Amino acid sequence: MKAKQLCLFILLLAFNSSFAAEVKNQVKISDVNGTVIVSLSGSEILEYKYKDVPFKPYVAKLFSPAGVNILLDSPDDHKHHHGHMFAWNVNGVNFWEETENCGVQKQQSITVPKEKSYEKKGQAEFSTKLDWIDRANKKILLKETRTIETESDEREKATIVTWKSVFSVPKDINSVTISGAHYHGLGMRFLRSMDANGDFLTSSGKAGEVFRGDERLVESSWCAYVAQADGRTITAAMFDHPLNLRPATYFTMKTPFAYLSATMRVHEKPIDLKAKDSLTVQYGIAIWDGKKDRSEIEKAYRQWLKNHTE
Repeated sequence: MKAKQLCLFILLLAFNSSFAAEVKNQVKISDVNGTVIVSLSGSEILEYKYKDVPFKPYVAKLFSPAGVNILLDSPDDHKHHHGHMFAWNVNGVNFWEETENCGVQKQQSITVPKEKSYEKKGQAEFSTKLDWIDRANKKILLKETRTIETESDEREKATIVTWKSVFSVPKDINSVTISGAHYHGLGMRFLRSMDANGDFLTSSGKAGEVFRGDERLVESSWCAYVAQADGRTITAAMFDHPLNLRPATYFTMKTPFAYLSATMRVHEKPIDLKAKDSLTVQYGIAIWDGKKDRSEIEKAYRQWLKNHTE
C-alpha cells in the first residue's frame, strides 16, 4: 500500500472509530404523547409519564444496561404504587394514596431539551414544575420543580438516575407541614418476579430496625436490593445526598412484595416549611445487571456524589 493510500486508510479508520463511539453513546430524549422517553445507543433507559395520570407524574419504567425494566406500575394489590414515585402528606392531605380525598400533583410545565443541547455524552435531563393541590379545598399547598437526570456509566456499567426536587410554599400560605407514613418519600415498587427472592444491602452492613412484619427502617448512605428480575440478577441501589435536610432512612421490604423508599422519617418528625424557605431533596438511583457487592456499590456512590456536589 502506498504512503498516500495508507494515510487515507488511517484517517478513515480513525473517523469510523470516532463515529462508532458517537453512535454508541448517542442519547435520544423525546416526548411521546405525554411520556418522556430517554434512550442510549438505541436502548431505552427510562420512561416518565406525566399525561393522563390522575394523581401524580412518575417514572413508569427504568432499565438496566442490558434492557431489563425493574419497575411495576399500579399493581392490583396497591393501585397507587406507580413505579418510581415521590409523595408525602402536606397539611394532612395524603398525596401518596389515591382516594376520594387525596391530594394531586398537577403538572404545570415541562422542559425537554433537544438532543443537540447535551454537552456530555451518555447524559440527558429534563425538568418539570408541579403544584401539589388539596382538591377538597381547591388550594395549592406546595410547589415543586423536579429535575430528572439520566446517564449511562460505561466504567461502572450501570444506569444512573438523579432525582432532584426543590419545594417551596405558595405566596398566599405562611407555612406548610410535611408529614406522612414511615414509607413516604421517594419510593420504588419492584417487579413481581423480584418479590421475596432478594437481599437488601446497606453501606453500614446493618439491616435496620423492624417496624412491622418484614418492614425495616435503616439509616444509611445508600441501600441496594439484589434480586432476580424475570430470571436475571439485578442490583438496584438508591443513594442519599449529604446536603439533604436529613440523612436518608430507607424503608425496605421484600414480602409480600418488594419495595424500597428513601424517607426523611416524617412519620416521627414532620418538616415545617415556611414561605421564605425552600427544601431541596436529591437522591441517586443505580441499576446494574448482575450482583454487586458493597465495595462496588460504595465506589459508584462516591462517584455519583463527586458528580453531584457543587
